[in-house]
Amino acid sequence: MALRVGASLIARQLRSRPASHCTTRHATPSRRHASSLPPGCSYHADFLTADEQDALIDAIKARLKGTGYERDHWDAVIARYRERELLAIDDDLAAAAVERVRAFLRREQGVTSFLPPHCIDLAADGGVIRPHIDSIKFSGRVVAGLSLVSAATMVLAEADPATGEPRPGARVSELRLEPGSLYVLADESRYDYAHAIAPEGRRLSLVLRDAPADFEERSL
Repeated sequence: MALRVGASLIARQLRSRPASHCTTRHATPSRRHASSLPPGCSYHADFLTADEQDALIDAIKARLKGTGYERDHWDAVIARYRERELLAIDDDLAAAAVERVRAFLRREQGVTSFLPPHCIDLAADGGVIRPHIDSIKFSGRVVAGLSLVSAATMVLAEADPATGEPRPGARVSELRLEPGSLYVLADESRYDYAHAIAPEGRRLSLVLRDAPADFEERSL
């Protein structure tokens, strides 16, 4: 579900240094923090309570039970990962947490239709999401992610619209994703910026996307 980005400044950053040495962008909302991020990108620290995090972790682990880590994705964007759509959530607290994210995106982004939540498990040894722009064929104008288990660094860079690769001398932003946080990429940051994620250990995440405008027609 992604457009691969080739060798780039971001890719070199992810390969050349451990995530723990990445520049930190603090979670406290402020005018300064907001101005450091690409347009349409927002970060919400402590979006989930500790109990909600535990409930979602259990739900994701149950969904992924019996699956092994894949070495590489078909589009070469993800390495050492497991993933599934979270089609049903039996735990009431976990289900309520997901619905709270949807309500937030309806209110803040005007989202009206959602794709099934997508859970991803990045292995502690070698798990990484390389620079990419999510395919416009499979998702709409909003990509939102809940971070679980360990912290990670998201790196965003302005991309060439023709190739998806970062522009020469592109603006690069780094955002630290703490467990329990929510990030949102909408409009410009979703379409015009390549993003990559380097975890600091095993990382679970739950990604919510809105459906493309013609999704129902293409599904018939």
